[in-house]
Amino acid sequence: MKQLISDNTKFKQLKQNPTKSREESLSAYLRKLRNEKIIDDATFHKILPSGSSPGVLYGLPKVHKSSCPFRPIVSSVIDKLYSLSDPSTLPRSVLQKLLEFATMKSHFLFDGQYYD
Repeated sequence: MKQLISDNTKFKQLKQNPTKSREESLSAYLRKLRNEKIIDDATFHKILPSGSSPGVLYGLPKVHKSSCPFRPIVSSVIDKLYSLSDPSTLPRSVLQKLLEFATMKSHFLFDGQYYD
């Protein structure tokens, strides 16, 4: 896993924990959606992040391959997007932005270090 994570074309080691600032950024975006009546109060409170923690990277061995390399898995439970009752009613641009928060603006922890 250390060899895999050292590939800086795929992973970037961060100097500090970005969890709080990313949670605040998402919260601000959700407040904007609520104020613009794109989401209602119930949806806002359902998906508002609180006490966020980074995903955790671990590896599962690919036992069907001869060298038994690891498949990287980032465990990130209770993603906000999956708790929406009907995300298809949201405008496409909003869904895209929420997806960016869940994927591209996501970070994880491995061996005591934070990575993008």
